[in-house]
Amino acid sequence: MSGFDLAMVSAGLRRVAIAWDPHFIPRCDSTQELARSALEAGARSGWLTITDFQTRGRGRQGRTWDAPPARALLFSALLRSPVATPSLVPLLAGQAVAQGIEDATGLLTELKWPNDVLAGGRKLAGILCERPSGSLVIVGVGANVNQSAEELTLESPATSIAVALGEPVSREAVMIALLNAFDTIWERAAREGSAWIVPAWRSRSPMLGREVTFNLGGIQQAGVAEDISDDGALVIRAADGRLTRLSAGDVHEVRTPGAQL
Repeated sequence: MSGFDLAMVSAGLRRVAIAWDPHFIPRCDSTQELARSALEAGARSGWLTITDFQTRGRGRQGRTWDAPPARALLFSALLRSPVATPSLVPLLAGQAVAQGIEDATGLLTELKWPNDVLAGGRKLAGILCERPSGSLVIVGVGANVNQSAEELTLESPATSIAVALGEPVSREAVMIALLNAFDTIWERAAREGSAWIVPAWRSRSPMLGREVTFNLGGIQQAGVAEDISDDGALVIRAADGRLTRLSAGDVHEVRTPGAQL
C-alpha cells in the first residue's frame, strides 16, 4: 500500500485556470493510456490520473519509463492549450514542472529541449505531450522523487529529488506544487498570450549556443543549438551555416572530456 494521500493533494490545488479533477490508481499499464481512454469517454480539461507504478510506462520516442513503486510521481492530465499554438504546450509543461519542483524543494532546475527537466545536469523529470484528436492535449509527467541512486536506471545520467537534497520528501507536497505551477502558467498564458513563452523557456535552458548531435532522416548530424523558434522548434546551425528546424526528436549535447554530466 502506497499511502499516497489524494485528498491532501486535491485540497491543496488552486484551480484558477485548470479545473483539476484528480484520480489515483495504485497500479496501471500506462497513465497516458488511461488518459486517452478518459478522453474518449468524454473527460474534460483538468482530468488527471496519478499512479504509484506503471507496467508499461511510456516516454518519448517509444521508450519506456521505469520507476520502482511509490518512489516517483507518475501522472497524465488532459489539458486544453491556453494559447493558439498547441506546439507551445510542451514548453509550457516543461516550465511548469521545473517551477513546481523549485517551489517544493528549492532545487535549481534547467530545461533541455524538448521535454526534460534537469538538476545538476542530470535528468530529474520527463514530459510526454500527445494530441490524439480535438482540442485537448495529454500531458504525461514522470518525476524522480524518492528513488535512491541505485534505483535510477535510466540510460542517461539521472537524479532524484531525494538524491539531490540528501533526504526523502513528501510526494504529495511536490505534486501540489507541480499542479499549482501548471495552473499559474496556464493562467498567465491565457491572460498574456504566447509572446513570453519562448523567452521564458530560453532563460531556463543552458543548451542554446552549445554543440549538439541529432538524428535527421536516419542520419546522425551535428551543429550548434542556436535558438527556439516562436512555435517551439529547436533551430540548429550546421558547420556550413545551414539551419535545421527540429519539431521533435532526440538532441544530445556534445560534452568535452571531464565535463559534468
